[in-house]
Amino acid sequence: MIALATVATVLSFGLGLARMPYLGVGCHRANSTSCGRVGIAVWLRGNPTRVEATVEHVTVRLQQQKWANGETPWIGYAHLPLRAMGLPVGWTGPAIRLLLHLRVRRAGVRRTGTVPVLLSPGWG
Repeated sequence: MIALATVATVLSFGLGLARMPYLGVGCHRANSTSCGRVGIAVWLRGNPTRVEATVEHVTVRLQQQKWANGETPWIGYAHLPLRAMGLPVGWTGPAIRLLLHLRVRRAGVRRTGTVPVLLSPGWG
């Protein structure tokens, strides 16, 4: 895990990540990949005005949300071809490595970077 964090820090220089992004399959039925819905959560320092994420060639605009625990991650959902990516209908892991491309805008300055993340079998 240390190696993944180190690589992420190097590749995402300038994005202002507060911690590693999270990707999780978010179908309504537990451990199912049939809907292809993937939740994306990104924690950033400072005050971004716009955040976009691209994973597996699907781009989504993230929205900032306030969670009950006081955190304010940027959240979005992408629909990915999970079955075509080799995941079974019922999936409990292990997590698979994907690349998350981020575009973060702050006060008119746009930063882009790529972060390796693990797609987990659960969201929320």
